[in-house]
Amino acid sequence: MISAEAEVCGGSPPLTLLTPSYVGDRERCRLLCESTLRHGGGAPHLVIVPGRDLRGFTTAMSGLAHVRLIAEEDYLPWWLIRLPIFRRWRLNLTGFPVRGWIAQQIVKLAAASQAPSERLVILDSDTWLIADLDAERRFVDAQGRWRLLSVPGRGATPEHHPWHRQATRLLGLPSQDYCGKGWIGNVVCWRRSVVEQLCAQLSARHGRDWRIVLAGQTTLSEYILYGVFVEQVLGAAAAGHWCDVENPVLEHWAETALDEAALTAFFARLTPAHRAVMISAKSGTAFAGIRARISALT
Repeated sequence: MISAEAEVCGGSPPLTLLTPSYVGDRERCRLLCESTLRHGGGAPHLVIVPGRDLRGFTTAMSGLAHVRLIAEEDYLPWWLIRLPIFRRWRLNLTGFPVRGWIAQQIVKLAAASQAPSERLVILDSDTWLIADLDAERRFVDAQGRWRLLSVPGRGATPEHHPWHRQATRLLGLPSQDYCGKGWIGNVVCWRRSVVEQLCAQLSARHGRDWRIVLAGQTTLSEYILYGVFVEQVLGAAAAGHWCDVENPVLEHWAETALDEAALTAFFARLTPAHRAVMISAKSGTAFAGIRARISALT
């Protein structure tokens, strides 16, 4: 296991890339890390995986010196215990068992709050850079504020309503089925200090550790929680963010596989504005076809 802080030489880097992953996405994560080596501008890439997966990931990330592997248990409290049989759940000594999806969001927030950089870009394993991020030019505005994906009408579907209601409730705001914007994406920019403020506010408002608060939720979107906090609690400018309505990622969210013809049509939609491609791992699209096309682009 490699400590992010120990591995960053010469002081804090201006930008850190952050990816939670697991053994089932190891090949996808390797391709992502190859793409961040080419297009990440030299930023360190923290890849956080279950401790049991560290050995396999160490082999998979061979030759990628910018990658720092960290066990997710480093970011989880002692009272969340992995169950050896029920891998999608954790035993919660403070309450009901916790879904792995909720635990991963706790990991993401904890990792972001302890990252070596103030500016963070979060990339999931099924996202691959196809062009330079060029973050200082593309993600920083004239006032020095950091980008926040904030698209009016994005994700305005009933499936997202519970996440918006949960975010507003957790933050003590009037309950909303939809907050007017979507903050879920695949090249997601956060600020470490804002994550720290968010966690502190959750703890103060609910009178207990923010991790206990989130572990008690049955549904949650960390991206919506962060977006609502930035825009409806702090105010974007005060939080050091500017709102970007343009999504730089060509996306396939549907849980339907893309065959060769569909993959060709999908990649044909790329424009010079796209920095990355996302094809959901849940789609079941053959990885060999994805790798071939990504490799051809870079």
